[in-house]
Amino acid sequence: MTVDNLVKQMNLPRVDILKIDTEGWDPAVLLGAFSTLSSVRYLEFEVHRDLKKTPWHSTKLKLVIDKLHDEKEFECYWLVRMAAYSASIDAGERPSRRDSGEMQLVSSALTSGQVFCIVSPSERLEHK
Repeated sequence: MTVDNLVKQMNLPRVDILKIDTEGWDPAVLLGAFSTLSSVRYLEFEVHRDLKKTPWHSTKLKLVIDKLHDEKEFECYWLVRMAAYSASIDAGERPSRRDSGEMQLVSSALTSGQVFCIVSPSERLEHK
């Protein structure tokens, strides 16, 4: 069963908020929700690259973020343990702590256990 199938089966007109926490299977859930994501205004999922034999173990985060941005126009932000972090895609470095407490725009492949908050385009945020 996929999110898209569930939404269709329940005849839901749209999904405003989608929170995914499937212990390493989040990339598979996102693929199965790709049509539904067109109406989603807020998406949150976890990255668990540390869990072997799960999709996250073999899926590059950058590919997931690029697909969400390029095909669904999502702006991607992330937050870890109540402190914001930032890093560079090109440098491939570990995130560094920032004291602002604000979410930072995602620009890097990150390590395990970090929670992503994805905010959709402003047109969807204005949708009532």
